[in-house]
Amino acid sequence: ASASPSSFLAKDSDEPRDLFQEGALLSRLEEVLGSDHRQATEARVANIVGHLSTTFASLPKSDRGAIGAPAARYTIHRYFIQRHGWQIKGLAPAGQAWSSSSPVAALGDRMSEDVHNIFEEHLGTHGFDLHEVAVLAATLENLIHAEASGRLRSTYAKLAQDTESTLSSEDAMDIVDTYLQSILLSNNISAMSS
Repeated sequence: ASASPSSFLAKDSDEPRDLFQEGALLSRLEEVLGSDHRQATEARVANIVGHLSTTFASLPKSDRGAIGAPAARYTIHRYFIQRHGWQIKGLAPAGQAWSSSSPVAALGDRMSEDVHNIFEEHLGTHGFDLHEVAVLAATLENLIHAEASGRLRSTYAKLAQDTESTLSSEDAMDIVDTYLQSILLSNNISAMSS
């Protein structure tokens, strides 16, 4: 049987969906989280890929060019430490050796079980390629950004300030102080006294 040049790279339409295709992970996340999440993630992914590429290149990979859970966890942990100075619960080794625990644990209870399952299934089936590690990192960044924005909006509301108005230096310092107190004390802003 001979193969024509046009059929060499053609995809068999009867093949099951390959979870390893670039974009497949984003598509599955979009089904659960919506197009806004996908747009926010895509806006971050290219930049994150650039930051992760050297670390990713140095790690052992499967025949498909994917890394497993410990390497993915290490890569994302290193990215957040180097890029933002963040220690993220669920990623850091906490004085232990890099275990086989999944980096998906860093999503905590802030994401639905469906989202956890999408990442876990993908990681367990194929591992993560560079793009997929970046998608998980971008998802974590989106989550952290949304949490910080929500906390800041709550701070403005607690202090009866409009987020669109210009603040006096005293009002701005009150917002910064209240915001930082809520983080350091792990308090719900609405439950804090004025």
